[in-house]
Amino acid sequence: MRFNPLFIFLLIHNFAFTQNGLPTSAGAKGVGLNDATIALQGIYSSWSNPAGLAQLEELSFALSAQQRFALANLNDLSIVSALPTRFGTIGLAIQYFGF
Repeated sequence: MRFNPLFIFLLIHNFAFTQNGLPTSAGAKGVGLNDATIALQGIYSSWSNPAGLAQLEELSFALSAQQRFALANLNDLSIVSALPTRFGTIGLAIQYFGF
């Protein structure tokens, strides 16, 4: 039986990205919803539902920080900003995970 190298690469690739870290929370509201944030609208929707930024009417910023499991190596910091224009909303999301 002959194996296709592309199939093997794709199989390994999927396993490599299954442990790429914890999901980014959408602030306190996202943590309270146990990261079930797919239907959120507003500034915190930039992580899980970028279409939710369309409801913004003014320039918005958000900061989020948490230390998971009381370990300094699991810091999760994020900054989100969005600027509504007449053509749509321009958003920027930056995340830092680690120590």
